[in-house]
Amino acid sequence: MTAFLDEYPQYLKTSKKREILFRVLMCVFCFLISLPMTTQVCLSISILINQLLIELFTGEINSKAAQAYFSL
Repeated sequence: MTAFLDEYPQYLKTSKKREILFRVLMCVFCFLISLPMTTQVCLSISILINQLLIELFTGEINSKAAQAYFSL
C-alpha cells in the first residue's frame, strides 16, 4: 500500500482525505478477495484457476470438469 502511495503521490497524497480513502479501499478490496479462502469454495476456485492457467499456457485441457467448463 505504501508503495502505491510513494509511487503516485501526485494522485494519492493531494489531500489527507484522499490518502485515507485509498487506504480504506485497499483494505476493503483485500478483505473481499480473501473471503473465498475462508470457505469451502476455495478449493473449487483454486482448481478452476489452475485449469484455466494450464489451458492458457499449454493449450491442453486435462480434466473432464475443465473440459465441461471450457466448452460453455
